[in-house]
Amino acid sequence: MCSPVTAAALAPAQLAFRAEVRSIDRRTVTLRVLERFAGEVGDSVTVGQGRESAVDGAPIAFETGVDYLIAADGDTILTCGLSGQSSPELAALYREAFARQ
Repeated sequence: MCSPVTAAALAPAQLAFRAEVRSIDRRTVTLRVLERFAGEVGDSVTVGQGRESAVDGAPIAFETGVDYLIAADGDTILTCGLSGQSSPELAALYREAFARQ
């Protein structure tokens, strides 16, 4: 079970950024970084494609052309609502969580 998504839960993330899915090749997703919130993030990032699931904490199932907000520790994308499709609500939490960085 996931904890509530809050700015305090996001703040410890080593990396945080907003990116658009440029391409999906089998299980590899290429993201074009649009905005950086925390950590050293290049202009392009590759991540693994998750399987579609309605379960909290499941990997993200990326879609081409869609913007996502991604929080990560090392090579692990934080799920349970901390990362996902960009929305005004999630973007506001990212701005609040990383305002001091």
